[in-house]
Amino acid sequence: MESLRHHFNQFELLSNTDWERIESYLKPVQLTKGDYFLQEGQVSRRLGWITSGICRYAYSNEAGDECTKYFIREQQFASGADSFRSGQPSSESIQALTNVSMVAFSRDAYERLFDEVPVWGRLVQKVTEHAYAQKVRLISPMVVQDARSRYEAFLRTQPDVVQRVPLGLIASYLGMTQQSLSRLRRQLAVG
Repeated sequence: MESLRHHFNQFELLSNTDWERIESYLKPVQLTKGDYFLQEGQVSRRLGWITSGICRYAYSNEAGDECTKYFIREQQFASGADSFRSGQPSSESIQALTNVSMVAFSRDAYERLFDEVPVWGRLVQKVTEHAYAQKVRLISPMVVQDARSRYEAFLRTQPDVVQRVPLGLIASYLGMTQQSLSRLRRQLAVG
């Protein structure tokens, strides 16, 4: 939980009293590889902070295939943010790709903190803006890059994910087939 406090303190310095109140609402969550933290069609009722492991944020395309939108790893939040805020069913899912440990707030606890911790609203806004900016930095360049550039950027920005995630999911994230990614990897290894 100290990693979460450290993360929060980057945006809003928390008093011990504020942190103790926040910490009192955190509950441990353990996921086994393959488990879902959130499934498409469910309402997101928890906001998790990953302390170890990696998940993928995925959606179903028109053909019904699951596509990886991005990976969520240590020191990042896992939530179907739109569903968590609106109470509507999620159009995405969050699946553990390794065994995952996290701490999570329930939706009710999250709401109570607005009344109980004076800086909570400001903190949530700053953390949300930061997380959004991080996702934009990772995802936006992929729209205009060719396959090789996307893969090279992925290797640069998320090298830890490469070692921990199946090749097929990396290919899905990069918007290519597993065969195309395997061919590209061979080309890069030779040249």
